[in-house]
Amino acid sequence: YVRKDKGYCGGMARVSGIPVAVIVDMHLKGDSLEAIVGAYEDLTLSMVHSALSYYYDHKVEIDGDIGIINNPPVGALVKKSD
Repeated sequence: YVRKDKGYCGGMARVSGIPVAVIVDMHLKGDSLEAIVGAYEDLTLSMVHSALSYYYDHKVEIDGDIGIINNPPVGALVKKSD
């Protein structure tokens, strides 16, 4: 489920278009896996598990991406929170 393309999502690893860092950040902040699935229409429980597996195999990379998502560079396009 995990994909990486330089020209999409800033080259960040993603699942169904959602950065793995977003999924992991939600999980680390205490959201249940079911809540994460419920937050995104195209996400399945197996995709969330895949994202978390990817995180544990690429922790340094995803921790860096979480830092970018939580502290985006000035002028970066980020999803507005609801």
